[in-house]
Amino acid sequence: MGLAISEAFLTPVDLNLYPDYSYIIEYPIDLSTIKSRVDNRFYRRAGALKHDVTFIQSNTEKYNKKDSDIVKHSKVISDLCQDIVG
Repeated sequence: MGLAISEAFLTPVDLNLYPDYSYIIEYPIDLSTIKSRVDNRFYRRAGALKHDVTFIQSNTEKYNKKDSDIVKHSKVISDLCQDIVG
């Protein structure tokens, strides 16, 4: 969460800035929500945690242009989180 490229994924998307986000993205997720879920032992299996991590990337790809920097950053963040989870 300390990486500069993770900034866009740290908190939920601001719907005041992106009002159409909730119409396009069915399962919004962010790193702070995932961290809170880990801290509160929400996940029963590593697979469930990985599922949420993959949605950071897929949501970013769905909402943004495929060749944008934010999409590239989401892949790096998702890959790093997947490696950490194992």
